[in-house]
Amino acid sequence: DRSDSGTGNKFCIICNNAGVNTYTGIIEGCIFKTNSNVVTAIHLHRTNGVIVRYNRFEGATQGISLQGASCTNTLIHHNLFYDCTTGIRVLRNYSANTPNGPSTGNKFFNNVFYHVTSYHIWSEGGEIETRNNIHMRNGDTGVALFDYAGSTLTISNNCYGTEATAGTPGTGTNPQIGDPGFVDAANKDFHLQLTSICRNAGINVGIDEDYDGIAIPQETNPAIGAYEYI
Repeated sequence: DRSDSGTGNKFCIICNNAGVNTYTGIIEGCIFKTNSNVVTAIHLHRTNGVIVRYNRFEGATQGISLQGASCTNTLIHHNLFYDCTTGIRVLRNYSANTPNGPSTGNKFFNNVFYHVTSYHIWSEGGEIETRNNIHMRNGDTGVALFDYAGSTLTISNNCYGTEATAGTPGTGTNPQIGDPGFVDAANKDFHLQLTSICRNAGINVGIDEDYDGIAIPQETNPAIGAYEYI
């Protein structure tokens, strides 16, 4: 919890060392609460193959940042991002950091972005596969995906509250456009109602359990979002 007014720390978790892409591991089951003094809740640098799953990110900051070519093959799935400024930021390394270049091999699956007021996903030339995510505004103008500098993007089976929410890269293939039908978004309950357009509308991405530990899929296809409909 970094949400108190006296917090001066830039991060909740930071992975960084003098080596190149040496850290690996899993960050799961956490709640990250931040205020505007915090740059980002999780900053990954010098990592390869880190998994970030089943977490909640809330507060006036960004959730996760990936530091260019020194952060590769990150899997971010079944997380909840709400009341943030930015969900995930994919940066690029320049001459001061080695190796130079964009972050590659990143996969963002089955996350929920709700009232993320700036960019849900921001990429500076990164390599990103984004599937089964829900992108929903709540009185804001947040953009689901902003490609700052010629990123390599694979986009499919995401849900967008409106087409405008998708951003410049567009909605990709097999999108769902409209209200995802959350049980109680005002109280941050992002389970799906019976009539949700996200039920049975996802694609198999090789993940076995949802945010609640429920087996995937419960129907013919996985649901879009962090929760299977049961």
